[in-house]
Amino acid sequence: MASEPSTLMATYVRAWNEHNADDLLRCLTPDCVYEDTALRKTMPDPASLRAFVDETARDFPDVRFNTVTLAEGPGHATWEWVMAGHYVAPARAGQPEKRKPISVRGVSVIQLRDGKVCNVRDYWNREVLRKQLAD
Repeated sequence: MASEPSTLMATYVRAWNEHNADDLLRCLTPDCVYEDTALRKTMPDPASLRAFVDETARDFPDVRFNTVTLAEGPGHATWEWVMAGHYVAPARAGQPEKRKPISVRGVSVIQLRDGKVCNVRDYWNREVLRKQLAD
């Protein structure tokens, strides 16, 4: 029998789905390090993670992270998700805006400390996204 996610993890997932950087940052310790391994990008502080959330919301304005599984234990959580929505390429040089549907499976490996998220490593296949965005 699956248990309900903790308030922390429910808030964390909701913040990503609402593109709400403020709520997301409230879930994290001040020294939290967030790593997106597929993008080879590390956000070592709240300002860089806020910029990452804002960039994600700009490029994928309707994206949602649909939970496949969410498992928690003392000091850790794993969240398997499917990121689904549309990539929006802005209009350029007389070309209209482009919208491309995307769906990418991934997992977040999360460390917890003192009731907050202190480290996140996201794993997903960048090649899957690249193929979906190809013209």
